[in-house]
Amino acid sequence: MKKILLTALLMGLSSLAVAGPWDEYRDARNAAKADLMALESGTAYHGKIEETEAKFVTAAVMAEAVKRPDIQAWQIQNAGYAYILYFKSVTSWDKANADIMALAPKSPERKEAVKQLQSAAQGNMELLDKASALLDQAATLSAQEDLTKVIESNRGFIEAVKALVAKSL
Repeated sequence: MKKILLTALLMGLSSLAVAGPWDEYRDARNAAKADLMALESGTAYHGKIEETEAKFVTAAVMAEAVKRPDIQAWQIQNAGYAYILYFKSVTSWDKANADIMALAPKSPERKEAVKQLQSAAQGNMELLDKASALLDQAATLSAQEDLTKVIESNRGFIEAVKALVAKSL
């Protein structure tokens, strides 16, 4: 009976030691996800991208504290994705691409719109460089198939932007 009580007491103390990091993880993740949802929905994003990154990194650190490299990797990937969304927001990437597609191929208007998008992208490449570094870091932490697919998709976007910026008209 004493052995059972001692075991239960130790298990309870152990769960209390883990509860702190898990609580901090959830708080940081939830705050970061709120920023991410604002970026994804196109609603007013009132934060600074560095603050959003810090929230995801805090969640990643807490996941590491409870020995969950898979969750840690996802949080770092999410930070990279936030930089991609922020890049799209500040360059009006999706709207600009839609506008370009609506113009006649090889028209002067289309060429000018592409040049403007290239210029906007080039002026914000540091955001994609930061995203790329975070994606690389996440890839080293976990080889989960679903995470790998997401990282590759995000890397594909970055490579497409780089190709557009490098292309001269």
